[in-house]
Amino acid sequence: MLQENEVINLIMSFISLLIIAHFCRKGTAVVRNFSIAFIFLFSAFLCTVLEGFVWPDLFNSLEHLSFAIAGLLFTVSCLLLRKKDLPEENSNDQPDCHF
Repeated sequence: MLQENEVINLIMSFISLLIIAHFCRKGTAVVRNFSIAFIFLFSAFLCTVLEGFVWPDLFNSLEHLSFAIAGLLFTVSCLLLRKKDLPEENSNDQPDCHF
C-alpha cells in the first residue's frame, strides 16, 4: 500500500542527499559522518516505500535498522563536532562562535 507522505519523504530525502553529497566532497570527517547518516536515512525512507510492495517483513526490519544506524551516526557526528569546538583543559583558547 502506497501512502503519499512516504513518497514525499522519499523525494525530500533524495533531494537533501544530493545537497549533502555536494558538501561531502569538501568536508571533514564530521561532514562525512553526517552524509553517511543521511544515506541511511534515505535508505530507511526507501525501505518504507518498498515494504508496501514486496517482502514487508524484511523491508520493515531494514527500515528500522536504517533509522537506528542513522540515529547513531548523527549522535556520533554531533559529539565529534562538539569535541572539536571545545577548548582543551589547559588551553586558554575560546571556542569559535559563528553567529
